[in-house]
Amino acid sequence: QDSSTVGGGWLNEASGIQSTVPGGVNNIASGVSSFAAGDTATAAHDYSYVWGGQFGSRDSAGADTFNVWSGEIYLNGTVYSSSDRNKKEGFQTVNTKDILNKLSEMPMTTWRFKTEGSSTVHIGPMAQDFKKAFGFGATDKHIAGTDASGVALAAIQELNRNLISEIMKREDALKKMELRLRLIEQRIA
Repeated sequence: QDSSTVGGGWLNEASGIQSTVPGGVNNIASGVSSFAAGDTATAAHDYSYVWGGQFGSRDSAGADTFNVWSGEIYLNGTVYSSSDRNKKEGFQTVNTKDILNKLSEMPMTTWRFKTEGSSTVHIGPMAQDFKKAFGFGATDKHIAGTDASGVALAAIQELNRNLISEIMKREDALKKMELRLRLIEQRIA
């Protein structure tokens, strides 16, 4: 195809317009300006980037996606997720009480990925439970860090409101007790 490149490797194909396979084995870049590398990676969607590994599906998830099919990813530095108000729409107020109640009921387990050794342990909910409880995210197979953080922050806000409310109730009860104590002391005196 026009301006497509295969840099090397074995059984690789760059059939999309301006697509690239730098090397590896059995990779296909068939989307426009797509990129496939590693082992059996398929970048079938336009502007998709796929790094194939030895585990799981190695296909692009959609157009304009960066897909890494590997057991682990190491980044030395900060990862930024866009959170600019100007890039968002469809704003709705969150019911933090509802979020906290749903989070309190959500099953939390420890687990490991099937590709990891038994000494590696993680903690958290399953994506299916998270999606069912909150409805956030695109699928029930992943939990976006943005959504997990949002749920945690909403729950913290509700816990903070509950704590402040409880402190105010106790302060009010303490003031009433102090008033009764003064009245009793005055009667005794």
